[in-house]
Amino acid sequence: QQGLQRGRRQAVEEHLLHVLAHRLGMVPADVQIRLYNLDTDQLQYLFDVALDAPTWTEFLSHVPKTVSGMEQHG
Repeated sequence: QQGLQRGRRQAVEEHLLHVLAHRLGMVPADVQIRLYNLDTDQLQYLFDVALDAPTWTEFLSHVPKTVSGMEQHG
């Protein structure tokens, strides 16, 4: 089951990156790294945000920041 969860997470991440690239342009490496550290539910939420966000600034305002292994939304 863990393999299925990882596969689902990876699929959501890939779709999110595709939508971001299509709507906002090339996805910066630092954004890719931040997304890599999120779980499936967070990525699904950000997928919905990406569908409506008009700018990178707006999208990034919804991405949690990870500091010392602890999540910090901001």
